[in-house]
Amino acid sequence: MEEVQIQNILTKSLFMKIFLIVFILSLLILASCKASNQVKTSQITAKALTEIQEETLEKGGALQGWKKKIQKATGPNTEESKTTAECEALMKQKVEGCSKHEGWSVNNAMEITEFATDKHYEFQDVKRQDCPGEAPGTPYTVHTETAFLDAQTDNKKASSYQVVCSIGCNWWDCEEGLTGTWKGIYSEISDATYCKFKETGSKIFEIRQSGKSFRGTTEYSGSSTVIGGENCQGGAESNKGTISGEISGNQVSGTMDYSGTKVPFAAILEGDKLSGKYAYSTGKYGAPFSGKGEFKLTKKS
Repeated sequence: MEEVQIQNILTKSLFMKIFLIVFILSLLILASCKASNQVKTSQITAKALTEIQEETLEKGGALQGWKKKIQKATGPNTEESKTTAECEALMKQKVEGCSKHEGWSVNNAMEITEFATDKHYEFQDVKRQDCPGEAPGTPYTVHTETAFLDAQTDNKKASSYQVVCSIGCNWWDCEEGLTGTWKGIYSEISDATYCKFKETGSKIFEIRQSGKSFRGTTEYSGSSTVIGGENCQGGAESNKGTISGEISGNQVSGTMDYSGTKVPFAAILEGDKLSGKYAYSTGKYGAPFSGKGEFKLTKKS
């Protein structure tokens, strides 16, 4: 948005000054956004409320009356008339679309200014619904969608109007990206004192994510073959354990714990795909033993 345009809008109405300050502060908390259609992500804190919280402000008459007034003064195909109708439809559409998510909030505002009389129509609608059953302070990854519309003719004309509309939707999933069952394959190269093995098989994660943290269970089943050394023997391999860690953006880090053998890993989350690498060493078998491997999993549920 150009600075001259912002200053022009701010001088039109005290309402828009107050709204823009509140709206900009909320976006600074949620995401840094320009005045255009866009989607961004940030963090929000749950309030542990399941009912819809709502606050609506309307001053200066009714929107339908202003729509008829603008159409009569400027015509049905002017930017002011089309923007008024588009803004009304977009606000309804944003509430309907945003409310389909598990956690969501909207902050929609509209102002119409009649330059000849300096009369104003002001509307603001704020709604929010939080995830059920979550304790206060639980953070979620928020998707922020915004739009800004502005139509204005020469303010020297007696029939001139300015129509300004600001749309904001924030939504978040109550069950976040890692929550679910992940299944796939793994491969590992391991070294004992005199032997070297290659191991391949299947791996499963059962994960529950809460905010940036996650925990759950893990298991693998495979077989190892000898690729170095003498008097070494491979065979079937399987184990069950626990998994825990943190996620930041699409970067996942944590630890798999198999019967006391801790295996740190780092992975990348891309939609329903989780790909990672790990390395560990242990002396629990009475001699040094180390391994390096990787896994590729797909979310099944």
